[in-house]
Amino acid sequence: YPNCGAALCLVEARFDPDDQKQAYEQLAMHSRNIYEEQLHRRFLWGLTVCGTLVRACLLMNDKIYASKAVDVASPVGRELLVGLFVNWSLCESTRVGYDPTMERDEKGGWTIKVFQDGKSHVYGGLEMVFQSYSLLGRRTRCFVGTTKVGSVEKEVLIKDCWPHALKDPADRLRDEIAFLTDIRDKLHDVPEVADKYPVLEVAGIVQVPGRGPANVDDTTTAAMADLVMSDTAPPDAMPLREHKRIAMSPVGAPLQTVDSPDELIVAVCDAMEVHTEIVRRCGILHRDISINNILVRRTGDMVGGMLIDFDN
Repeated sequence: YPNCGAALCLVEARFDPDDQKQAYEQLAMHSRNIYEEQLHRRFLWGLTVCGTLVRACLLMNDKIYASKAVDVASPVGRELLVGLFVNWSLCESTRVGYDPTMERDEKGGWTIKVFQDGKSHVYGGLEMVFQSYSLLGRRTRCFVGTTKVGSVEKEVLIKDCWPHALKDPADRLRDEIAFLTDIRDKLHDVPEVADKYPVLEVAGIVQVPGRGPANVDDTTTAAMADLVMSDTAPPDAMPLREHKRIAMSPVGAPLQTVDSPDELIVAVCDAMEVHTEIVRRCGILHRDISINNILVRRTGDMVGGMLIDFDN
């Protein structure tokens, strides 16, 4: 699937009507091509064509929905398929799966909005530094972006993901945004661990246009609210996920970028030190320490480490 930058949906075509299972597998596997080239994709549409049988597919975070087979060898089937194409071409971009909070700037780069308390904060110069290659689940991505602080440009790390919604309001005290808020507030006056943990800047649920004039929280339920799913489980049977973004600083580099064993020891030692302080001062145990969650930060000739990813 080359040149997926402008593709509306994925199409997997096969001659044999009995190849439906393989068509689904290929559709799921190649979904990563769309996500890699279209940073502003929230979910994907696809078509499988096996012989004369066509099925429309909706690729979501927890399930892949498929329509009944439409036989384009019949006039009724051809009419239904044309109707699908017409609806796709006329409906709002959010219903096709695009994210209006990520846009191209005048230089061809990407900008992204991070939301908090009803306000949006725009970051430019977007560069993707991490992407989960799993079609299902949180689909976490991390970007480096820039914002202006006075006359100086500041780099931030922006985490974009779809975690499960926390049903009990008390659980909101135990999500990643709450953890980072607590860590920021309780460690800001501990100079020994400065720059060894991500400092929360802005965070919240992404807001997208709703059916009315107001924006709504971007959730899997909201994304599927208009859809009629026949012969499948109803949409409310799908786990509720919320589209969240977190902007934080400073920005580090992967642990694999160390230049020597000494640098590796320093980076891991810093992560151990800040983990101890977070447990002691905040009562938060990380529970997911790995080579992916320890970063290297460089300031001139100095090398240090950072502990990141507090969503477990």
